[in-house]
Amino acid sequence: MDMKRVIVPFIIFIILLQSAFAQLHNDNSVSNFDITSDQWQADLVFLKDHAPIIHKDLFNKMSRYEYDSYIEELNRDIPTLTSNQVYARLMKLVTMFGDGHTTLQASTAGFYPIRYHVFSDGIYVIDADDSQLIGKKLVSINGTPVDKVYEILTPYVAHDNEWQIKGMIPLYMSNARLLNGIGLADTDSKITVKLSDKSGNIISKDLSPIPHEQFRAYMPYSYGPLDKRPLYLQNTEKNYWYQYLPDSKTLYFNYNVVLQDRNDPISKFIERMAETVEKNEIDRFIIDVRNNGGGNNFTSIAFSDYISNNPKINQKGKLFLIIDRKTFSAASFFTSSIENKTSAILVGEPTGATPNHYGDAAGVNLPNSGLTVRLSTILWQNSFPWDERKSTNPDIQVDLTSDDYFNGKDPVLDAILDYKYDPGNDYELKSSEVKIIEGRYHYSDEEVLEIYSENGKPYMRITDGLNISFTDFIKTRLYPVNDHKFMTDVAGVEISPDFINGEYVTLNALGREFRIDRDDDYKIAAEYFFDGDFEKAISIYKSMKESGSNRKMLNEFVINQVGYALLRERKFDSALALFNLNTEFYPNSSNVYDSLGEAYMLKGDKQLAIDNFQKSLDLDPGNDNAVQMINKLKSEM
Repeated sequence: MDMKRVIVPFIIFIILLQSAFAQLHNDNSVSNFDITSDQWQADLVFLKDHAPIIHKDLFNKMSRYEYDSYIEELNRDIPTLTSNQVYARLMKLVTMFGDGHTTLQASTAGFYPIRYHVFSDGIYVIDADDSQLIGKKLVSINGTPVDKVYEILTPYVAHDNEWQIKGMIPLYMSNARLLNGIGLADTDSKITVKLSDKSGNIISKDLSPIPHEQFRAYMPYSYGPLDKRPLYLQNTEKNYWYQYLPDSKTLYFNYNVVLQDRNDPISKFIERMAETVEKNEIDRFIIDVRNNGGGNNFTSIAFSDYISNNPKINQKGKLFLIIDRKTFSAASFFTSSIENKTSAILVGEPTGATPNHYGDAAGVNLPNSGLTVRLSTILWQNSFPWDERKSTNPDIQVDLTSDDYFNGKDPVLDAILDYKYDPGNDYELKSSEVKIIEGRYHYSDEEVLEIYSENGKPYMRITDGLNISFTDFIKTRLYPVNDHKFMTDVAGVEISPDFINGEYVTLNALGREFRIDRDDDYKIAAEYFFDGDFEKAISIYKSMKESGSNRKMLNEFVINQVGYALLRERKFDSALALFNLNTEFYPNSSNVYDSLGEAYMLKGDKQLAIDNFQKSLDLDPGNDNAVQMINKLKSEM
């Protein structure tokens, strides 16, 4: 079976998960700071009770003892605090949960009409209602030196790593209630900032806050005149776009948002881009995700698959990925896919997200203040499970200075255009040596490591049957460095095969080394389903469920995705066996019965489809899809 040909429908996890918390969440709520101490304490108790239930793993960074102790102390202090001080303490608590998706949002908090950016040479104003402030360096806020402001604010900034702090802290520097709540401003109605120009002259400016909604709408980032903007700051309103640069024979692909553009579907966009690639000489293919804060993971799969499977662009020294502190969430997932499945050289800054990170936050509105706390509900395991890197790091780090920015320069793109790849002297293996190690290796209960050849070159892939795209988790060329070791295109990954008998490989991934035995007959459960051997496949899944032995841990969504892959291949009996298994595993889930009903409907068994849609509806009376399907099927009978 060619796993790369299987197309999986998009399954939007966040919608499924957040439905369970609908009664707790209302994004349109208005925060109210004019409440009593008793009401603030009630909000704190509400958060204390609900956060551990909703967050995927609330105590992954802080202990239960630290959690209870902080809340007990805050509850005791609330009668002596102002509302802004309580707000600040709540923000610090949420930051202690330890991930960048878990945040405290206050939609009506006032913000000062000024935006900053942390450059390598200081913090500068990049936008303000007073244009004379743009380009000036921040010296102090209300008399507190800028370095001290940064230090004081850091514990309140939700983050995965220090690079996300750099990206987010400018917004916190403009939050009027927070600055007052932590003592950096005497009130939440005015601050005084001091700025320095290039000559060292100090400018003092009083600022008054504007509503958050106005701040977002009225204060877009000021990038200067269109004709002076570098490519990464052009077309920022588009989800994705590309341009061919004939002088350098470069195709520049800018990926701003990991979402489908209704006016330019990804499939059509890729067709156009692929046509441009085929018609032109390509010395470099550059992917830029510097301004990409995320979206929906699933929508990026088509891009990563196209790039990884195109030999014209997926070559070492030709393919580049630009990342920075704003590369976050679904953009980090895409970055991991490119890192794990292509020969791309990464350039720029470290990402603002860890490779494995918590996400898909569900909102909880505190009942009295109306403040919204967003709590991560999923651990996205985009790399090896033991990958503890704080960020995905560039192979070539390039810092941005204030002079670069304000003069419309892009040192990252310049570094790529100037880069000369040196392949070095590859150790040559005989084809007979490669043949010895080619085959399948039992990597895990639901993953197979395979060594194979393409165009006379050795490759390795780890096929992941529980991957959201049901495709390769790792795909890389193997570069022999001596007669027993291969380097790969994936950072920190190398293998040492048994060249004598080809019985095993030793994989060293990010400092962890282990032996993987060869088993050419080994199949993952999904392959047994595709082959029609339901009993064998189900026995594997049941064993995995009981032991928790697989990398990602089986859950109803993962099982569903394999089921939908089977439906796409019109393997209805296999899909039905899998969806029925899902109802056995998760009998109280409305979603699994909805999927089973859909499978019966596609097979043509209308009555069983109705029965299962009805079970879904009984479990979730708000399932409008089940109502529509039942009515449709009954009208056809």
